Amino acid sequence: LRPVFPYLTRLLKKDISLHHYQVPKG
Repeated sequence: LRPVFPYLTRLLKKDISLHHYQVPKG
């Protein structure tokens, strides 16, 4: 579970970054 936590966080961060880039919040 320990190695999965960072992976999930990284995926979430990447998804958020991509989303932010696609639809930046003014």
